[in-house]
Amino acid sequence: MTDAIRDRVRTMTREIETARGQHRADLVLRDCQVISPYSNEIHPADIVVLGRRIVAVRPDFDGPAAREEDCAGLFAAPGLVEPHLLPDQGLTWAEVGWNAVRTGTTAVVTPELGPADGIARFDLPCRLFEATGHGLTQRSGPSADSAENSVQSAATAHGLGMARVPGGSVRSALRMGRTVLIPDRDAEGAEVLAGIADGTLDARHLCLGTGSGRVLPEVAHALAAGISAPTALQLGSLNAATHYGLDHLLGSIAPGRWADFFLTEDLGTVPARVYVGGVLVAENGNRP
Repeated sequence: MTDAIRDRVRTMTREIETARGQHRADLVLRDCQVISPYSNEIHPADIVVLGRRIVAVRPDFDGPAAREEDCAGLFAAPGLVEPHLLPDQGLTWAEVGWNAVRTGTTAVVTPELGPADGIARFDLPCRLFEATGHGLTQRSGPSADSAENSVQSAATAHGLGMARVPGGSVRSALRMGRTVLIPDRDAEGAEVLAGIADGTLDARHLCLGTGSGRVLPEVAHALAAGISAPTALQLGSLNAATHYGLDHLLGSIAPGRWADFFLTEDLGTVPARVYVGGVLVAENGNRP
């Protein structure tokens, strides 16, 4: 057994012990209303974090913790994922990252950056993934320097695969098995959202995104169109994570996932608290 495998086994053992209440957690967020895009429900639970990962999500967790926070019934939502970041050339990467994370976006995927972009200097509060023909590489954010930073994704074999399609082509693209960015707020975009709301259009392969990293306004727009909170988060988080082969790490609040999530009184407004890798990175739109 290699050292890397031994370390992973030790880590997993500690995570299991923590979930069982036999080892001290780093953080427990109590009395959350967890929004689940998997089960399509909002359910009460405590969120238990060890290191960078969620190890348990259940009511009345009775294990020890280094720190506990009373969430007083705030909604807990998985961090949003920007599926195709095209940053404003007038902004620094630090500004792009902050604008994203303060509004609940904890991960962004951008096309190949190239050596001239000075990747080593990126120190963002959110996760930045570079998409190439070989897979995804995390360039910034927690674990960017660890063995977890490279993810092979079938989606990258045919490019980003999420360009907005011309008007009237959403269903055609879905028939071809593509993942589609919901069009901007035009007639077709409204028709797509209406179809999701009334159940005539399957939401699994549709994503929300702006290209800027600020996905929250699109989530709020989906909610206003009558889409439920769990489905809006599926569109704004889980579907993009699934497309890129990251859903075992991102897109939901569940054991084993990275502790990337936000707490809010209202899903359509700036979050009260945003966490990336279990670390508080934004509070009411401000730096903590």
